[in-house]
Amino acid sequence: MRALLDRLDISIIRSLQSNARRSNIEVAREIGVAEGTIRHRLQRLVRDDIVRFVALVDPLKTGYETVAIVGVKVNPARHEVAAEGLAAMPEVRYVSYAIGDFDLLIEVLVTTPQTLFEFLTRRLAKVRGVTSFKTFMTPKIVKRSYEWPPVPVHDGKMVTTSRPRGNQRAKGRRPQKSGGRREPNASRMEADRR
Repeated sequence: MRALLDRLDISIIRSLQSNARRSNIEVAREIGVAEGTIRHRLQRLVRDDIVRFVALVDPLKTGYETVAIVGVKVNPARHEVAAEGLAAMPEVRYVSYAIGDFDLLIEVLVTTPQTLFEFLTRRLAKVRGVTSFKTFMTPKIVKRSYEWPPVPVHDGKMVTTSRPRGNQRAKGRRPQKSGGRREPNASRMEADRR
């Protein structure tokens, strides 16, 4: 089920995307709400797996000099086995199902082209379910972004991930108390964007 993130949730996320080490007090001042509101909203966003706080490392600056995207074809009866086998490999940083010429797309991160060759011929080729693959070397990454694009607005509501709102009692949940929450002033948010 998709959830609605309101303008305050989105403002908090955008504020933290520029600097995730900001304190709740700093975020509250910027947005114009109480620190407790920020704390409670962040707890919910983390609990619902909407936001995660991690330290991002640039692998190209830490000895990993070879990055490749690999399109993988798999036996249709072995999609899950192949995907799980690939996801378990430490060199594989990303695995997704694909629609098109390949069944899976993976990103491989290794120290040298020789290490990539060994990975492809000795390990990837032996993953159960893999029938063939095509490798695309990436000599230079132009953009790698972890920022969240603007959320679509439908009938004045922000539409995103997976948290039901509204009558939660009908599904056996108690509605959360607002705790005196204030929504950000819309005219102030509009002025901040300019």
